[in-house]
Formats: sequence, structure tokens, C-alpha cells
Amino acid sequence: MDLSYSQHRLLTDDEVLGIAHCQGATWPGMLPSVSWDPDARFIAALRGTRSLAVRGLADVSGESLTIDSELVYAITAITESPAGIGMHYSSLHDINWFRGNGTYFALSALGETHASVINPAGVHTVLRSEGSTADRILGAMNEIYSGEVLPDEIGLFVYSSPHPGAGGVWCTGGRIVHGVINVETGSGGRLCLDSVSEIDLQAANDWVLGIVG
Repeated sequence: MDLSYSQHRLLTDDEVLGIAHCQGATWPGMLPSVSWDPDARFIAALRGTRSLAVRGLADVSGESLTIDSELVYAITAITESPAGIGMHYSSLHDINWFRGNGTYFALSALGETHASVINPAGVHTVLRSEGSTADRILGAMNEIYSGEVLPDEIGLFVYSSPHPGAGGVWCTGGRIVHGVINVETGSGGRLCLDSVSEIDLQAANDWVLGIVG
């Protein structure tokens, strides 16, 4: 298989889940339109495979579903990545809330960086990412921490993976907190940061570099 894909691909949350599910993989990035409830994600994956078939991106004529090889490569490059990190603007009280686009960067074993740019409606632009992931994330964190880029109640949420037990930092003007990602089962399976502690900018930079540096 060609180790590249020819164009940016637009996929919905459901379609991303459908491709990952068919490969026996778990999607590591955020999914704005799908609950964290496992049953909801399974149903979304089924909707996604149907959508891929209707759009002509999957062949259902045989005994099994065959998905477009470029899409499989693009999603698999992200789900099988040994290191990945995402970011989006959110509130510390609701880190699931997107203010504009978010991005999940995946660093492949081949040294490539793939990305899924996610908008608040749950539409992903899957592409090969150019430039330094660390520079982009650290630059955004430094800008927000030192300036007046965003209101105090809005910050940049950076996560090593949104799965429970992973780590995340939330950065706003003059403040950075670090915590462990948890799922609040009483609020529709939404993510939150647990065991939150204040850290400084250097510690946050070191945390990012420890993942993608």
C-alpha cells in the first residue's frame, strides 16, 4: 500500500469511529458529537460504516465491508501511533467544549506526523501534518499563558490522549493546571480533569516535550 494519501479527507465522528472499529482500534482523539458511553460509541460506529457505504467510500457488495484503502491508512496511522497529543480551546469546567477547531497529532513509528483537525460539529479533516508538533503546541501555550488572547474562563486544553487515565493540562492567562483525565459518569460520560494541581509554564512545556519532543 502506498504510504501516503492523496488529499485531505473529510470524515464525521461516526465515520472515524466506524473505520477504527472495523480495524479493531480505539480512536484516540476527541469526538465532539458522540458521548463517551461505550454503547453510544458502538452505535455511532455502525452509523459511520453505513455512511461510508452510502458515500461510496466502502464496498458492501461482498460478504464483508471493504473500506477505501487510503482512509484505512489515514485512520490507522493515527490509531496505531506510539505517541499522540491533542489540543483545543475549552473551559476548565467543561473540557469537552470546543471553541473553534481542535487538532489531534499522531506521531507514527515511521517518523511521520498525521493529524485530525476536528471542528465543533464533529467533522474531521484528516491529513498529513507539516512542521513541528511541539512548536505548534508550545507556541500556543506560551501565547495564551503570557498574553490576553482569551478570556480567563477559556483556555487551551492539551491532552496526551482523551482516554481515562491519560494526562492533560489546561492553560489560560497566567495559570496552568495538570491532572488525570477521568469520566464523569453522572453527566453523560463527559471527560474532566481529576487530581488537578497547579504547575508552571516550564513544567507544562516539559510535559508536552516528553510526549512529542
